[in-house]
Amino acid sequence: MMTKVPDRFFRTLKREEIDARDYEDLEDLRLNISAFIECYYNRERLHSALGYRSPREFEEATDSSDAASISVVAKPKFAH
Repeated sequence: MMTKVPDRFFRTLKREEIDARDYEDLEDLRLNISAFIECYYNRERLHSALGYRSPREFEEATDSSDAASISVVAKPKFAH
């Protein structure tokens, strides 16, 4: 069960990056994989686990809902 997420990630990495291009050498491979993960996978790619939103959209929604819940929690409650 614990391997589903890494398996899915590596399947996506292989399908969308490694198999999709040719690399000049090992360093080119490393640079392109790093760019894929940092610039695309972690920021822009839609993820089913996030409701088909990008991580950036998910974080923005989470940050704004956290801010709203914090402001509600921070309001003092007075007993009458």
